[in-house]
Parts: sequence; structure tokens; C-alpha cells
Amino acid sequence: MGIRVSNGVSEMKLLKKIRDAIGAILLLTTAITVGSIIVHFATNYFYEYHLTNLSALMKQIINTFLTFLILMLAAALFGRLFHHPKQMKMVKEIMQAIRSISRGEFNVSVDLEKFRNAFGGEIGQIIDSFNHMAKNLDQMENMRQEFISNVSHEIQSPLTSIKGFAKVLQNENLPLDERKQYLNIIEYESTRLSKLSDNLLKLTSLETQNQPIEKNNFSLNSQLMYSLLSCEPQILEKNINMHVDLGKIDFIGDEALLNQVWMNLITNSIKFTPNNGDLFISAKQDYDKVVIKIQDTGIGISDEDQVHIFERFYKADKSRDRTTNGNGLGLSIVKKIVDMHNGIVYVESKIGKGSLFVVELPMVAE
Repeated sequence: MGIRVSNGVSEMKLLKKIRDAIGAILLLTTAITVGSIIVHFATNYFYEYHLTNLSALMKQIINTFLTFLILMLAAALFGRLFHHPKQMKMVKEIMQAIRSISRGEFNVSVDLEKFRNAFGGEIGQIIDSFNHMAKNLDQMENMRQEFISNVSHEIQSPLTSIKGFAKVLQNENLPLDERKQYLNIIEYESTRLSKLSDNLLKLTSLETQNQPIEKNNFSLNSQLMYSLLSCEPQILEKNINMHVDLGKIDFIGDEALLNQVWMNLITNSIKFTPNNGDLFISAKQDYDKVVIKIQDTGIGISDEDQVHIFERFYKADKSRDRTTNGNGLGLSIVKKIVDMHNGIVYVESKIGKGSLFVVELPMVAE
């Protein structure tokens, strides 16, 4: 039944177009005929008494020119007298909206329902597309403002600390122990700024696609093991018990970018795992994909925070920002790189029971 209705609608549209075309041809033919008759009788007097030396071909050329001139004047006059008021209103509204967008005001739209019935589906599609564009621009502007606000906050916090402790260090009578402590804080905050800058550059490069995927064949299990060895000092410092289960996996993808994923996830898990805690890492091939799991016994993430955990600058554990040396960009970078490999990343967690991050990648990154 659905197919018949669809075919019927298509036939009706086709018949309407044919009818409109035939009507336009008949109207044009009638206009040309009437115009030719008027020009013929109007010019006949001049040809007989004043322009007697003109050839028949020249008379025909002059008549044709005058006919089309009259038709154009009539069409212009007709359009001027009988133009659609809603059409002028629509043009004014669209022009006003375009001017608003050019001034950076993106929360504008054109009322689609005013003009849909008056001008048909094509005009409705144009207005709908315009409103969709304005909505997307408004969302992008809001994201830009939020991004600038977050970056400003992240930069301002360590700068305030550096400025404050640098001022305290100007006191010549400050004890040596306190002086070393304040210098350590300044060094720590400087490291935060440096890491923020590196992550911003990395994320910007990934989002603007200036760094395309460079696919090559490599051992994924070996890469994970090297990432763990790189984090060995932090693991030993907190006396974390490691549980590693890595199957042999030959993978095709961007080795450098994926290394960033494992480093971010592993260091993140170590960061929130308490002393003498446990860290589980596994990798296995499951038919046409690989599944990597990184699980800790840390503080856990609430259900509310899990929804936003991969957003830029989002921090689930806001009370421990300073002690964990995070800027809320690491997991955003993880998600972007995984997306570039057509994979998925998600988290399962409960407060006080730790978190499990799962990365699933197709065996061949398209």
C-alpha cells in the first residue's frame, strides 16, 4: 500500500509540472502573438508614409525587437503591480536574519510556517536549511565561548598560584624549608600550564584533521606493554598490584596516536588508584575487533559524571583537581583518536569501587 501511495504522489507532482509547463508555453505564445499584432498595426503607418525605403527583412527585425520590448515592459509592470506581499516580507526577514548573522548574532531564525503554504515546498526547504544553518552556527558559537571560558579558567588558576608564591619568595627572611616548598609549587603549576598547552595543541590538531591517520601494522600487545613500562615509576611509587592479560594482537592503525590513548587511560587509572590498589589491563581479539579493558580500584565515577566524562575540560572529581594534576582534556583526546579509528570507548563505574574503561577497535581502521 505504501508503495502505491508514493507512486501516486509522484505522478501527481509530475502531472502538475507538465500542466504548469503547458500553461507557461500557452501564455508566452499568446503574449507574443498579441504583441506582434499590436506592433504590426502600430508600425504599419510609419512604414507606408515615413519609412518607405526599408526592406521587408529590416521591417521584420524592427517589429521583432519592438515586440520583445513591449513584452519586457509589460512583464515588469505586471510584476510591480501584482507582486506577492508575502514574498517581499519573506525577503526582508531573510535579509534581516543574514545581517544579524554577519554581526555575530546567531540565535536567529525565519518563521517557516508563514511562508510554507504561500510559496510551496521549495521555498520551505530553503528557509528550513537557513534555520538549520543558523542553529548550527549558534551551537558552535556557544561551544567557542565555553571553550574560551574553560581555557581562561585553567590558565588563570596556576598563574594566580605562581604570582602569589613568587611574591612571597621576595621575603628575604623566609625560612629555607618554606622557600623550597613554594618553589616546588611554582614548578608544579608551571608543569600544569605546559601540559595544558600540549593537550590543547594535540586536541586542536586532531579536531581540525591536520593529523590524518597513518596506518601501519604493529603489535598492539607490545605497545600496551611498553606503555605500562613507561608508567612503572608511578606504579612502584603507589605500590599498585598489576594484573596483565595481553593476547598476541597484530593491528593496523596509527601507532603514535593509539599510544597516546593507552598512556592517557593508564596514567588516569594510576592517578585515581590508592596506594596498594589494583590495576587490571587486558587485550583480546573478538572476531573482527579488538577489546582493550583498563580497570582500577580507585574512587569511581558517579552516573551523572559518566555522561560527560569525555567532554573537554570536564572533571568528575572536582575536589581533587590540584592533587591529580588534571586539566580535563585527556579523555577528550582519547575519544577523538578512538573515533578516528571508527572505534568506541566507554566507561563503567561505581563510586568507591573503581572504574572500567573499555576501548573497542575494528581490526582494520578504515
